[in-house]
Amino acid sequence: FMLKLNEASFDMPFHGTILTFSHFLPRRGLPIDPASGGKTQPAKTSGCERIDDQLRAVRSQLHVFGHGCQRHTSHHNGITYARAPIGLATRQLKSCSAFKTEEKMP
Repeated sequence: FMLKLNEASFDMPFHGTILTFSHFLPRRGLPIDPASGGKTQPAKTSGCERIDDQLRAVRSQLHVFGHGCQRHTSHHNGITYARAPIGLATRQLKSCSAFKTEEKMP
């Protein structure tokens, strides 16, 4: 349902830097939240690739996603993906600094 609502925006003219947002992970390969399973490796079944298709359709340069307490930043195929949790401080991982990068961003 929510993906369908986004489609109205595809043909709109966007100017400047395009930022997109979602609650769920927009692609496979992004790390899952250790608090939800004790694992820090990327989830094989997590990530909605239709979200990733949509943010590429509008030429997003930065996509901020949620659904976790672990801070994360990575760059994949021209898009920077970031998770910066704003929930309860007691649930956030203290060992991760905000916007810690796995690879050098452009």
